[in-house]
Amino acid sequence: MKRVLVIFVLFFVALAQINCASKGNRSATGTTAQDTSPATPISAADLIEAYRMEKADGAGKYKGQALAVTGTVSRRGKDYLSRLYVDLKTEKNSVMEVHCTYNEDQEDAMSALKPGQEVTIRGICDGRMSTWVVLKDSVLQ
Repeated sequence: MKRVLVIFVLFFVALAQINCASKGNRSATGTTAQDTSPATPISAADLIEAYRMEKADGAGKYKGQALAVTGTVSRRGKDYLSRLYVDLKTEKNSVMEVHCTYNEDQEDAMSALKPGQEVTIRGICDGRMSTWVVLKDSVLQ
């Protein structure tokens, strides 16, 4: 019973963190993925590895930065907060993925993506949440 209670509490803490991270469409720097400022190119594998080695607070050195992440589509759809997303996986790490959330104006382009397809997605890094590195305000490049 105690174990179930601990899992229940951890689940709601994770949910609260994701909800707080998703508030607003701008990062702390005030940039969006659709800005014309240059995005730092990085592979999904390198981004995941950078966050895998970071402290548990999820901030990391890329948080708030515009990134152009290249990886392989693992799935797409709506998450439990009804946000549209595309997840990028890597061969190096089968547990962590880059979770790219996007606005409805990107739905046509993003919904055409198929699992196994290699893509580059630009977005604002929002740090690590559990087994995801979150990229918000994402657009297909």
